[in-house]
Amino acid sequence: MMTGAYAEQLVVATLAQRPDLRAKVFAPEIRSAVPEFMRHDPAGAFYYGERHFDRYFEVGSAAYDPAEPDRPVGAFSVPFAFRDGTPRREELHYGGWDEVIRWAHQDQVDGRPATAVSDLEIMVAPSLQRRGISRFMLGALRENTRRLGFADLYAPLRPTDNTASR
Repeated sequence: MMTGAYAEQLVVATLAQRPDLRAKVFAPEIRSAVPEFMRHDPAGAFYYGERHFDRYFEVGSAAYDPAEPDRPVGAFSVPFAFRDGTPRREELHYGGWDEVIRWAHQDQVDGRPATAVSDLEIMVAPSLQRRGISRFMLGALRENTRRLGFADLYAPLRPTDNTASR
């Protein structure tokens, strides 16, 4: 099985550049890699919800193999205000993914400018896992963060289900 070589042939685009990839990054094969509890996270609606997701097309990315353009990988991040004098935002919150989405949503509502970006998740179909794609996509998110003028990219992590490899 190829590892890093596969990832290096991927083409990356933001969802703003390729809005046609939006539905494809949420295809059943890719969604099967998302733990069930994450599909019902109420904070996720502030990001992925129908009225909100379009706001984040510049920070949401997709990558695809030109030979299989209908099987993209999704990588999502969110801009938020951090260390900007806002009370309780001088350090990252223990609430992780949920809290940074809430912060970003409240920043949008209040018109507060973002000062940093947080990675949310990289969604890779199970059949494409273990090929170096997540590492590649993290680099793509980092490059996009810089392109947008932000210096800091944070990445709250959640464990993956490694029970199959035990």
